[in-house]
Amino acid sequence: MIAKNLKITIGLMVLGALGGVICGALTLVPLAIQQAFWPSHGDWLVGSAREWLPAALQVGGVFGAILGPVLGWGLLRNAPLWRAALWSTAGATLGSAMGYVILLGQVFPETLGETSFFWGGAAGASIAAALLRARIRRQRAAYNDDPFDQLHP
Repeated sequence: MIAKNLKITIGLMVLGALGGVICGALTLVPLAIQQAFWPSHGDWLVGSAREWLPAALQVGGVFGAILGPVLGWGLLRNAPLWRAALWSTAGATLGSAMGYVILLGQVFPETLGETSFFWGGAAGASIAAALLRARIRRQRAAYNDDPFDQLHP
């Protein structure tokens, strides 16, 4: 039993790291678009999207390897693995994009704002997982309230 759970956890780590790498690459799309169309707008940022790519891939992979098993084990009883991975990856990508908006708007202090790409992705993945879990619970509750439940085994 322990060996089976360990294999599943390692698989979730690999899947999470892969999703994190994908999110890390997608996080740089707004920066690349900004630098392509408005090159002087973000001069206070150090480096280009190409220079940020290795760091974004590494951080995304590490965050994905950590959050993958946590979110995976939290969702596996309620959702299929593909849906949990898709929602978490989409949430991390949207969270990173929101982090980019926070960075440009200088909403938070400088230290926190510079890392908003990273914590935005982690927060987005966690929020997406919570929303997926709530959605599935609502669907199950609606199905269980069906008065004709006995007719559909």
